[in-house]
Amino acid sequence: MSLSYVDPKTGKTAINNDGWRKLVAPLQKFYSISGNEYVNAANQDDFLANRSLSMYATFNIVMLLGNSAGQTLNWDLVTLPTFPDKPKTGSSPFPQHMLVTAQSKHKDDALRVIEVALSDEVQSARGRNAGIGTVLKNKSVQDEFMKDVSAAKAKTYRPSLNWSLLRRDKYHATIRKSYPASKAL
Repeated sequence: MSLSYVDPKTGKTAINNDGWRKLVAPLQKFYSISGNEYVNAANQDDFLANRSLSMYATFNIVMLLGNSAGQTLNWDLVTLPTFPDKPKTGSSPFPQHMLVTAQSKHKDDALRVIEVALSDEVQSARGRNAGIGTVLKNKSVQDEFMKDVSAAKAKTYRPSLNWSLLRRDKYHATIRKSYPASKAL
């Protein structure tokens, strides 16, 4: 549901509301079933090695699939469940931010690092080797997604990221004005 933890207007916690109750209610029902009690957070070993967990909801498990347990696992990817009143809304993304502060004495160098990180070459390698989707619009970069992940060789999907659905924070417009060259994003 992409719910916020903090109310942007007040700066206070925003988890005691109808949206959060709607999200947590099914979990509460699930954990109240005998044998489903919450003991500890599920971890990747329960899914990959012990095989005692049937579903592992995470941002990116692709890098873990290269280990021996992942090589023999019969796996696939699906979207997380959605709510009928928010059919195209999933969990919030887990972005990596690269910023240059006003106090930096090396602004040009820092921007060059960001430029390299957003290059076709680096974005292709991240997608090809680690299954990390790109923010670039370049189709050839997008097509590199998981090409060198051996555990994904039999898979036929490609990422269909609709970045227009992502929420933009209050700094998005400022960044766009400051760095108009970032048309690739």
